[in-house]
Amino acid sequence: MPTDTDRAAWACARLTVRLEHGEPLPAFEARLGGLCLVTGLDDFVLTGLPAEARRHLHRETAARLPGEIAELFTIARHRLDGASHRRR
Repeated sequence: MPTDTDRAAWACARLTVRLEHGEPLPAFEARLGGLCLVTGLDDFVLTGLPAEARRHLHRETAARLPGEIAELFTIARHRLDGASHRRR
């Protein structure tokens, strides 16, 4: 549980601003964005962003994540997708 809500929200704010402006994502934001995509939290975290900003997130995470992390995110996504299908 974050003890400082401003600090906890800062990472999301940085990611959102960079996506809105179409800026390259530094390593931290690329990983955060990748986690949002993998877990499905992108709809919650990125509420209100235009479609182009979301496409930018997909492009940036694909281009900027190191191979091992991208592979880990792909595995996690497949597992989470499989778990959600089993619950239905």
